[in-house]
Amino acid sequence: MRKTAKDLLSMGVLDGDEIRAWIYEATTDELEDFLRVASLGEYQIPQMFFEDARAALQVRLARAALKPHWSITPNFFVAVIAGLATLAGVVIAWIELRGRSPAPANHAIQEKNKPASTNSPPSLSPKTKQ
Repeated sequence: MRKTAKDLLSMGVLDGDEIRAWIYEATTDELEDFLRVASLGEYQIPQMFFEDARAALQVRLARAALKPHWSITPNFFVAVIAGLATLAGVVIAWIELRGRSPAPANHAIQEKNKPASTNSPPSLSPKTKQ
């Protein structure tokens, strides 16, 4: 079983090689626990082990910060594709609207406002023949 920070520090006589090996293999949570326990002052540890643990923690956190979050890259590509699709839609709509003439809309309004014609359609009855 792996030793915890308290187990390591409560051994009494500190073996420098063992502590350094533990710090090298420790997880981020274990290093944070080690630094918290060591900073409480319950255990006397040499400053160099405290500094080694702090440096190892900073290196691990810096490495973790370099890795992009899983959601960043896919969101970027989705945003680019959505932007291009929007741009294509705008261009297609502009071309479609530019090709149409405004006459059909005006023609419908003119037909609505036009007075009724007084001319009757030609009659096909024989009475009107001259």
